[in-house]
Amino acid sequence: MKRGPFGISAVFAVALLAGDAFLVAQPAPSTTEFIAFRVDDRHVVAVVGETGDGPDDRPGREAISTFGFPFRDAEPAVGAKIPPPVAAAKQWTIDLGVGRRLTAEFDRLVQGSASCTGLAGVLLRVDDPQRQFLNTREKHYVAEPSGATRPASRERPARPAPIDRPQIDSLLGDLLTRELPAMTSGAKEEIDRFASSESEDHRAWARSRRQIDDAMASGKAQLQYDVQSFSLRPDDVPLYFVRAEWRVGGSPAFGAALWIKGGAPLTIVEQNLGPAHFIRLYEFQGELSRQLFGMVLNVVDRDGDGWREIVFARGGYESMEIALLELTPTGFAPTGIGYTYGC
Repeated sequence: MKRGPFGISAVFAVALLAGDAFLVAQPAPSTTEFIAFRVDDRHVVAVVGETGDGPDDRPGREAISTFGFPFRDAEPAVGAKIPPPVAAAKQWTIDLGVGRRLTAEFDRLVQGSASCTGLAGVLLRVDDPQRQFLNTREKHYVAEPSGATRPASRERPARPAPIDRPQIDSLLGDLLTRELPAMTSGAKEEIDRFASSESEDHRAWARSRRQIDDAMASGKAQLQYDVQSFSLRPDDVPLYFVRAEWRVGGSPAFGAALWIKGGAPLTIVEQNLGPAHFIRLYEFQGELSRQLFGMVLNVVDRDGDGWREIVFARGGYESMEIALLELTPTGFAPTGIGYTYGC
């Protein structure tokens, strides 16, 4: 990622934080439950922490999961950093998704790196007599050493809810009207800095950015979005995950990710304006990736209460977070289960 000569302005940095729906008080990292990624048709790696040694440049075994990482046998110093109850656990439980759990056996401790972050994990061999794991589409799960008593989670039949696109269009139009002025105001100092740079490349970027924002303010942007429907509540009222992008002349102009509660009327439960912030940084030239909006990797219900959790991947400023978020009556809450990596 290219970094501009001035860095991020203090005002804009604050705006980045303020626009992030998930930047809330974080619980302590879990020492008993972990996100695991699929390696192949028989194995997963439960990511149990950072090694503290920076990136691991030695070659390792590749995984088929998008947010997994190459790994190798853990060195003694890395193994010593893993909590003893975790390192010594021989039997594990893997939550593959709502209503689907399997047991797994300890294979060995491993280490590797994703981006610039060294990570430690436990390689597990999945017991899959019914080929449930083999036929599972998801590649990221929740894993814990066996022993905890978990209530059974009921796998409710999928009930695809009709998507009221005119209502979503209206919500997104209101969002843009409400948020665009503050967004352009917050980015002004950053763009002005580049407009006065000695570099023609920087000045051209600033001119382009101003032209795009002017077109946005004049209503000349084209909206495109995708919608996913999820059943995450005990009452089965659907939640829609919407990734919305406005474009001007083929260039990204504004972006947002929203969780919308179904019903009449539709209501926004969470919104993440990170994509809109990032495209106003010189470092984020080009297209917006799906990771910046966020991606639902799996849905589980660890405590069987009907308020489900999502394994959620989202990119940030030179970083990636894979986290378990629990839906509550007031929105999503962090659980302390997950891992991050970046530079």
